Amino acid sequence: MLALLSGYWATQCLYVLAELGVADRLVSGAKGAVALADESGCDSDTLSRLLRASVSAGFVDETAPDTFASTPLLDTLRSDVSGSLRSVARFGGHPAIWNAWAGLLGAVTHGTPAFTSVHGIGLFEMLERDADLASTFHRVQQLNARIDAGLLDALDLARFPRIVDIGGGSGGLAAQIADAVAGVLVTVVDRRGAVAGVIRDERVGAVAADVFEGVPAALAGADAYLLKHVLHDWSDSKAIELLRICRDALAPSGRVFVIESVLPDSGRPGPAAMHDINMLVLTGGRERTVSQFRALIEAAGLALVREIAAHGPVSALELGSRAAAR
Repeated sequence: MLALLSGYWATQCLYVLAELGVADRLVSGAKGAVALADESGCDSDTLSRLLRASVSAGFVDETAPDTFASTPLLDTLRSDVSGSLRSVARFGGHPAIWNAWAGLLGAVTHGTPAFTSVHGIGLFEMLERDADLASTFHRVQQLNARIDAGLLDALDLARFPRIVDIGGGSGGLAAQIADAVAGVLVTVVDRRGAVAGVIRDERVGAVAADVFEGVPAALAGADAYLLKHVLHDWSDSKAIELLRICRDALAPSGRVFVIESVLPDSGRPGPAAMHDINMLVLTGGRERTVSQFRALIEAAGLALVREIAAHGPVSALELGSRAAAR
């Protein structure tokens, strides 16, 4: 219990190590605290204290007095490795996110998003204002865009030549689909700052738009609309609104795919339960059970065509119009 209660110490140490790029600076081998401090613009004494604390946590090794080397654990924060977690450490420890978690008690007490209560604006509004935080956020989303190949196969997207990825960020999922499905055109719709990072070609496009104002006219009638880790950002009423917008834009035989970390109906413990609290803190959204998704789908005037079992951390629900689903 004591280790859990002091867990935030380690989180903030990792945040500082990630911000200073210590993992990158140790790629060439062990370095003294003074040299690392000079490279990163830090006070050598306090950096040395941080590194010694990091030794006790297993983040670095002390190979000689006041000389430190990386460990396999710290290497996960290197910028040059595939799947680097540096952006996760920088985002989670960022003062805007960190301080929002201090509002969890108020969120639980009053049922309001902690981020908005603490900062006076929502997360997505802050991302529009803070380019550095937005850049880090999009790097985290690129990690989240990786979808288990088995789930991607199970979606059977080859049926749909025109796909719209609603809230698709910088296009990681769109690119993955384009690589996996021959002849498909995937268009990402998201905020201007998000789609600026989309690598466009003949298979992947991007449109800057507020999806709550409706699917852009040029993208109406697409064969499939994807909502991956989008509905969990929003309250039930806003999630229903998004589903209705997709319903209204959908081709007669088209499909909507909802891809989320689904909570088990039984209440069994799992990672989605902690993600649920993260959504309460950051956006006021929530993770949901299949039963809760069914209620949203019904309210939006759509029909659940099939449930696609979890592959890794995510599951998918395939939706269609009520007429087409019969």
